[in-house]
Amino acid sequence: MRRARRATTVVFFLHAAVYTTWVPRIPEVKDSLGLDNDSLTLVFTGVAVGPLLTIPPTGHACRRFGSRPVVRVALAVYGVSLALPALAPGLAELFCAMVLLSAANSTLAVAMNTHGVTVQAQLDRPVFASLHAANSFGGLAGSGLGTLAAAAEVAPKAHLGVAAALSTLTGVVVTRGLLPASADDRRHPAGIGGRARARVPASVVGLGLLALCVFLTESAVTNWSTVYFTDELDAPAAVASVAFTVFAAAMGAGRLVADRLAERFGAVRTVRWGALTATAGIGLAVVLENTAAAIVGLGILGAGIAATVPAAMRAAGENPDVPRAVGIATVSMIGYLGFLAGPSAFGLLAGVVGLSVAFGLLGALAATAAALAGSVSGPNSRKGFHETGGSTRTRRPGPAPRHRS
Repeated sequence: MRRARRATTVVFFLHAAVYTTWVPRIPEVKDSLGLDNDSLTLVFTGVAVGPLLTIPPTGHACRRFGSRPVVRVALAVYGVSLALPALAPGLAELFCAMVLLSAANSTLAVAMNTHGVTVQAQLDRPVFASLHAANSFGGLAGSGLGTLAAAAEVAPKAHLGVAAALSTLTGVVVTRGLLPASADDRRHPAGIGGRARARVPASVVGLGLLALCVFLTESAVTNWSTVYFTDELDAPAAVASVAFTVFAAAMGAGRLVADRLAERFGAVRTVRWGALTATAGIGLAVVLENTAAAIVGLGILGAGIAATVPAAMRAAGENPDVPRAVGIATVSMIGYLGFLAGPSAFGLLAGVVGLSVAFGLLGALAATAAALAGSVSGPNSRKGFHETGGSTRTRRPGPAPRHRS
């Protein structure tokens, strides 16, 4: 089991690192193709198209074939597709490359979260938030390496080609350690003749709305925090970059301890108090109108929302009324709407009320997340990770079984 957990941790790390190492090279690819901002905006609609096409069928594929084969195929395609944006000769090809890259990204997201819940069920203790911590640190590592490559004037084709080869090779080797497909929860929903006619419970929709609040907040900070620091606080661009790094690092660090907090205090209280803490962080970042206070506030915000998405994904995967992969796919689809609509919606809001007020209103999203925290307990919740910190499975007398790694 230790081997399976390590393999799953690396998959979560690669999921974020692959995409974020491409982000610092976007300006160079844009200039090399002679694109203007409107054309680049059109290209990034491809990032929205990919998840919409792949998330629903991925849940059904995981249920039918198991999460392991889906993870292996998605990660291989994801790694190879990383090289494509730098190789695109024109606008149409770049658009198609982004559709493929984002489609593989979202497919891997659903499959790896499904597998992560399976690993946790086998370990009989909470580890899911730590997997998401690896995802956060993977994002930092990928963006850092991309920035270094750009600073060293390494050509995007060379940088992304090498990164694609390394990530693909690492994925092929590491995913051999994943659990077999037979370990997954592959229940079929009730239906005539065994046909998959799943009705998603309202509790899973509530988890999706919880994830939506956090994804909206995260996307707003990711896309607009540097603008806030430079335009509203008159901070240098380097300071604005540090502020976002603090936010991302705090989120990763928060996820490292989120499992232990949930085990001790219960997932509901961990998510609720984290979201309320995030609300205070937003207030600190906006009200004092001070650069140092705003950086600290973003750090508090990142740490406060750290446990939310892992808890929502885990609760969806453990919901007894829906197959694991379908529940996670549903939460992913609703949550991804935040990433897709968040940047433009926040920009429109900022145009009406101002950037500072728009950031302050993110506190309302954090407060809504606190109000929805009860959804992570799941329907008909038993005493377990969700409330008392124990296992979601019924313990039997006698020594716990030993799993060979």
